[in-house]
Amino acid sequence: MKTQFLDAKTISALGSLKLVAEKILDGFLLGMHSSPMSGIGLEFNQYRSYQPGDDLRRIDWKMLARSDKYFVRECDVETSIGIRLILDASDSMRHEEDGMSKFDYARYLAGAIGLLSYRQGDQLGLQSLGEERIELPFLRSSQHLNRFLLTLEKLQAKGVWPKWEEVSQVFTAKRQRTMAVVFSDLYEIREEEEIKYFLKKISSLGNEVILFHLFGEREATLNYDEKLVEDLETGKRISIGDRKIRAAYRERFNAFMKSVELVCVENGVGYHAVALQTPLEKSLRTFFLERGKKR
Repeated sequence: MKTQFLDAKTISALGSLKLVAEKILDGFLLGMHSSPMSGIGLEFNQYRSYQPGDDLRRIDWKMLARSDKYFVRECDVETSIGIRLILDASDSMRHEEDGMSKFDYARYLAGAIGLLSYRQGDQLGLQSLGEERIELPFLRSSQHLNRFLLTLEKLQAKGVWPKWEEVSQVFTAKRQRTMAVVFSDLYEIREEEEIKYFLKKISSLGNEVILFHLFGEREATLNYDEKLVEDLETGKRISIGDRKIRAAYRERFNAFMKSVELVCVENGVGYHAVALQTPLEKSLRTFFLERGKKR
């Protein structure tokens, strides 16, 4: 069965972020239902192949991580965890390619993850980091889910990523079994590398951390028709007409991506570089599999 992924035009027609999140989740589940379910021996008779309509909370995450196949437990009761979704709401996230901005991609994916987590019985929290800093506490109720989705819909990208000292209190509160999912392009205008430092800190506090590192395919190669580009956070306009400039940029961009991945590996952060051209359903699957590893 072929899954029809949402494109930017379809998403725009849907309008509501809640509808977009539901469509992304539906597309993800359709792909999951059509996946092969058999082929490995089961050690316990309480496991069986996942069937459409089964409660997602009963999926065995460790078996999924090992086999990439979906099984549910007949007897076990799963304990919920707190899922904190952290959005980079700085100006650079307004960068857009093929009708999709980094910030919209982050909001739509966060919405779908929120819906999936709610259906699995987890508590949801939300934090935006930019000029607008909104925090939603960990809760699980239909009212909280609606508030979560409405907050995502109203969020805007503006300003710069804050220093750790400005937001540390939000993340230093003790909490058991917390997973932090960060959406950012890792663009930093300060020499302190504040976002990399942030990832180190929240990981060191005992959180399980997943990073979706967002970028555009043309951003990665500087493949633009324009001879001048503007830095969205500083307003500075930069000439890119010279081939040597573009070649040097591509080299530096690749080095930057590798440096981010290295920081994540060194600090136990699940790292995923995601182009804006990647179907949102595929990125949701990435979260699903990553969470399976953490269980």
